[in-house]
Amino acid sequence: MDRAGTSGWSASCGLRAAGLLPTGMFAVPGEEARLDAYGNMRRSDVVRILSQARAFGELGYSANRTGSARSRKKRRRNGYFAALPGNAGGLPPGIYQRDGADARPVMIFVRAPSYRPRFRFHDIVERAVRANIGRRLEEAVRTVNARFAVRR
Repeated sequence: MDRAGTSGWSASCGLRAAGLLPTGMFAVPGEEARLDAYGNMRRSDVVRILSQARAFGELGYSANRTGSARSRKKRRRNGYFAALPGNAGGLPPGIYQRDGADARPVMIFVRAPSYRPRFRFHDIVERAVRANIGRRLEEAVRTVNARFAVRR
């Protein structure tokens, strides 16, 4: 449970491999991201972003956008672009979708969160178990013995 959300491959892996996601940062859905019922970005959107970023490895075939004139024109019209930290436009780091002259945030790059325990659940449970285990175990043994005594 301590490693929740860190296993497996994710969009962050592809973006980091393409050199778009700085070390120590993570990609989270932006304000304009389309989310599913669980709050995750739609897989088709993630695939489209990674394809335009040329972030897919080539394992037998290429899922990346090509360099053809048609592909470049499509990319200019409604494509995605990365704003890296310290960019000239002053945008927060992330992936944006072009919308005419506007840029819509689809993924934002954030620093890794640092959590500290707020509620010491395990310590409280352990103290409660230690305080009550003897009495509760004796009650359970008496209950079982009483059930078997009736059957004899």
